[in-house]
Amino acid sequence: MGMQNERFTIIRIVLYAAVVYNVAVWVDLVSMLNYWGFHNTSTPIQLGVLVMSFSGSMALASVLGNGLHHKYYELVMIIAAMTSGIIMVFQLLNQSFTIAILLIILKGGLIGLFINGQTGIWKQMGDPIQYAAVDSQFERLAAIIKFAGPLAAGVCVMIWPPQAALWLAAAVYTAAAAPVVYLLIRYGSARHLQVPQVKEDDGKQLDVEQPAAAPADWDARIYLILGLIILASMSFFVTVGDSQLVVLFRDIFAWNDASMVAFVMAAAGLGTLLVRTGLESPDTKTPFKALTFSSLGLSAVFLIVTWCMHLQVNVLWFLVLFFAGGVCWQIGFSLYLNKLMRNEPAGKMTIIFGAVMAVTYILGPLFGGYGVAWIGVVNTYYISGLCMLSFGLICSVVYLLIHFKRTKGQSASHSLSSEN
Repeated sequence: MGMQNERFTIIRIVLYAAVVYNVAVWVDLVSMLNYWGFHNTSTPIQLGVLVMSFSGSMALASVLGNGLHHKYYELVMIIAAMTSGIIMVFQLLNQSFTIAILLIILKGGLIGLFINGQTGIWKQMGDPIQYAAVDSQFERLAAIIKFAGPLAAGVCVMIWPPQAALWLAAAVYTAAAAPVVYLLIRYGSARHLQVPQVKEDDGKQLDVEQPAAAPADWDARIYLILGLIILASMSFFVTVGDSQLVVLFRDIFAWNDASMVAFVMAAAGLGTLLVRTGLESPDTKTPFKALTFSSLGLSAVFLIVTWCMHLQVNVLWFLVLFFAGGVCWQIGFSLYLNKLMRNEPAGKMTIIFGAVMAVTYILGPLFGGYGVAWIGVVNTYYISGLCMLSFGLICSVVYLLIHFKRTKGQSASHSLSSEN
């Protein structure tokens, strides 16, 4: 019982570190957009490269490092957190955008390592049920931080100079290492407390003795394939728009700091938080039409944003629009993820899903930067909205046609069986 309590303590300590580090990431993102986007007035292409470097390197490091076993996860997390803080200080001493991008890419890789470290410790210290519980708890907290983090960062860049926000990010990154340092001092590498893992040979034997999980049916596979196309298009064009929020508020509305950028991020985060809370149950129904409405709703948000830029409406309306955008995005994302976990929790589609999302985080901001540089921010948002609308409608029509054809074929087959 004592060993079980110690494992639970380790899980909680790592959870504290993960929450603090997650806050640091949001403060980091807003402070970097404020520093390079407003203080140094970077071009749209530079902003696209900045966001691409930040989100893309983080996603790639997380995907590539997922499942790798390390003996010293705690040490990896400490190095990742403290080095991230040091990089933020280097950004203050650096005036070269190229060097800044290299530092951001390095930091994105460290963020991915930290995430893999926390996941690895949770898997080592708990059985699959316990891991699922703590991972779910962290995701709930991360959803709250997705709203609270940008909100707090927005207040910081509004009242403090740009350099102060970078110092704050450095301090929070460093603070995230403190719980893990305490963990390492108290328990060492904690390998003696690990839950016994099934050996590879035993796993192969178990695969022989136990029946394989039933593969997803044809309808589910069509849902997952077409749904992934819709979700990938949404993710791609959302990152196109998000990467150019600085240009939107700096050049269209003459804002002089990233506070409004942070506040619309917080509004979108609040929308995702509310939807995620309502769709958290694995028993939630996942009709394909919900993905369609999610895509259509998000495309409508982009088109209305375009209209608002033309009319120079009050910027507070953008909070409402991005809240609606967060709601639409999370509805599609949550329902698709529920369907994926229900049908292929460890299948190829899960791997493909992670890889596709990582690619959209890389290409979206890059296309956003070049798009705004060539055709302007208004036209970029307008075309993004139209493209999302097109992808959503085309995939939905294809799904309906396939579903109708299969239903008609099954009805004909049933009629023939009845006659015989």
